[in-house]
Amino acid sequence: MAASRFHLGWFLGNSFGVHGWNQPWSGVDARDWAQPDLHIELAKALERACFDCLLLEDSVFVPDNYGGSMDFYLRRALRAPKNDPLPLVPLIAQATTHLGIVPTISTSFYPPFLLARLIATLDLMSKGRVGCNFVTSTAERAAQNFGLDAHLEHDLRYEMADEFVELATKLWSSWDDDAVVMDEKSGTFVDPAKVHAIDFKGRFFSSRGPLNTAQPPQGRPVLVQAGGSPQGKAFAARHMDIVIAALGARRHATASRGTGPRSRQLQGAVRCCPDPGRDRRGGAGARATPAGPARGRARSDARDDGQPDRHRLLDLRSRCTAG
Repeated sequence: MAASRFHLGWFLGNSFGVHGWNQPWSGVDARDWAQPDLHIELAKALERACFDCLLLEDSVFVPDNYGGSMDFYLRRALRAPKNDPLPLVPLIAQATTHLGIVPTISTSFYPPFLLARLIATLDLMSKGRVGCNFVTSTAERAAQNFGLDAHLEHDLRYEMADEFVELATKLWSSWDDDAVVMDEKSGTFVDPAKVHAIDFKGRFFSSRGPLNTAQPPQGRPVLVQAGGSPQGKAFAARHMDIVIAALGARRHATASRGTGPRSRQLQGAVRCCPDPGRDRRGGAGARATPAGPARGRARSDARDDGQPDRHRLLDLRSRCTAG
């Protein structure tokens, strides 16, 4: 029996930020942090390695958790400076042929129409290779950057996210897949009967629609989410194609998958795969060093030499969380 196929995705923490600052083996990458070259080369390497997608994390604030000051984070280039990763998407798409590209969008701060139009545009430009990773954002400082005194309560953020994705999905469907006819004989580029207003009115968002661009190539972009709370899992079960689950062992992944139609927290992108009748499952994992754990530990110790334990923990936390 042939081995079952699995899918590989690369989660790029700190995304379009500083990588390798003041670290061994890092070269000049940190000095050129604002240039796209490192990310383009990463994407090309992932495509050569037959990865399915590259997910670009994002955050929209400068942390000040440690000591009540931004100093610690700015001195160490932890989450700041960081550019918006969305402008990387067309550059990566131009440099690759098959790799999926998944930028991160906050449902708490982005207007749904703007998001739907932007992602549809990028998906059309890349011929169907762009997805969207939805986060609700957790940081109070992020909320304050968008005019809020305090962030929305956790469950309320997921209620908003649910409505956000519902509206975006309706906007992507506001053009039929065959609305663009380009009939030169009749002089018709778009069939008006195949473009529809949506007249969406919800608790948090409303939009008349339709989009003023065509439907994405596969109907809608591939949707991704990483929340592990009960609300996050329910949100994923309703809307998502891929869910990122950072789990420590295979048994945890098995337990998280569960059984029944609602347990989709580790299912892969069924619609976008060549054989949609097969179940695609996956989870996030750490990189393994080919030379073995002893050499990997030696490299880690050399990199962290001289850093207090609390600094290493803050570094790890800053690179692995989004807001």
